[in-house]
Amino acid sequence: MMSALFVPLLLVAFLVGLIGISYCPISLWRDDTCPTVYKALSLLLIIPAVVGSYFSSFHFQYYLNPNTQVAGWPIPLAIFQRDTPNGPWIDYVGWVTDFAFPMNCVILLGVSLIIVWIIRVLLKRSVRMPA
Repeated sequence: MMSALFVPLLLVAFLVGLIGISYCPISLWRDDTCPTVYKALSLLLIIPAVVGSYFSSFHFQYYLNPNTQVAGWPIPLAIFQRDTPNGPWIDYVGWVTDFAFPMNCVILLGVSLIIVWIIRVLLKRSVRMPA
C-alpha cells in the first residue's frame, strides 16, 4: 500500500522540481533590469550541475554500515547488502535506477538556481528599499 502512494508522490515532487528550476532562470532572463551576471551564472550552473550529478550518481559509493553499501547520492542507484561480513552482496535495484541521474540533476541544478534567484530577489529589494 505504501509503495502505491509513494511512486506518484515522488513523481509529483520531481515535476514540481522541474517547474522550480524552470521558473527561476526564466524569471531572471525575462527581467530587463536583471544584470547579465545573474543571467550568465544561471546558464553556467547547468554544466557543473550535470557533471556533479553524473559523478554523484554513477561514481560515488559509500557504506551505511559494514554490511550495507549504497551506490549513488542523493538518490541512490542501487543498495547492496550482505548478511555476514564475508557473505555475497545482494543488490536492491528498483525503478529508481532509471530516474536517479535525472533526479540528481534536478536536485543539484534546482538548489543552485534557486539560490541565485533568491540572491537576486534579495538584492533587488535592498536596492528598491534601502534600510
